[in-house]
Amino acid sequence: MQQGPFYLSLMDLKTTLVVKERTLKERIEVRRIILLREKIKQVQEEIRELKSKIKEKERLLKSKQKKKSEKKANSLQKR
Repeated sequence: MQQGPFYLSLMDLKTTLVVKERTLKERIEVRRIILLREKIKQVQEEIRELKSKIKEKERLLKSKQKKKSEKKANSLQKR
């Protein structure tokens, strides 16, 4: 089989296509990584907010329990 200039240009095109495909895949992968990092940050922020809410609820619950026990103690003292 004879390999003329047409064959070489086909090989160049194929090489270019392979390189562009690889580059595109790498760019897509980088974009996916960036999006995943953003999602991780968002989820971490939600976790921090939920932990804060839990601490606030625990504080309120302790406060209510303390008031309840004080009321009980006061009512026992009055008897």
